[in-house]
Amino acid sequence: IGHEFGHIFFIAKNSEKLMNESGVFKNIEEFKATTGGLVNFFLHEEKELIMPVFHELIKRAVTLIAWQRVEEVKPYYTEGLIHLHLLFESGVLDFKNQHLSVNFSKKAYEEWKKVVLKTYFSLAKHYSNKKDAKEFLEQFCLFENEIFLPKQEKCKNFVKFYYELYEKIGNEIDESGKFEYYK
Repeated sequence: IGHEFGHIFFIAKNSEKLMNESGVFKNIEEFKATTGGLVNFFLHEEKELIMPVFHELIKRAVTLIAWQRVEEVKPYYTEGLIHLHLLFESGVLDFKNQHLSVNFSKKAYEEWKKVVLKTYFSLAKHYSNKKDAKEFLEQFCLFENEIFLPKQEKCKNFVKFYYELYEKIGNEIDESGKFEYYK
């Protein structure tokens, strides 16, 4: 509900036409939708849902990397790149020596929330001025070799690492029994 609810904000009759000059309007629209739902949550937080919502957003942002080369879902992939950028910027995520660190604390959540709100207000202004979507998207990622990649170096390194790992083992089935052990 939150994602679909977020689609209704800042849209006028000609928003998509004016903002889609470069053909990437949908690539920021999906970020706007999810983040609109998040902002609504931030304004009406329920204490017991804060960390589950935070966890779900982190998981969603990371798992969207697997869709990097699937044309039909690239807008969701770029949405994930923007979320990853904000997670790295706020210090929630860090990537060193092929290891992703996650600061899953209330303090990290609050810092991330500040960065998300700042970015969302910037996006709202972008929509109200009906600027080309590419201008907003290029703050976070660039189109290189037929894929979008993050501009932020640690984020870019993580996305490349994750996708390479996904290509290598993403379709394997783990029958080791380890998953059941951790349930």
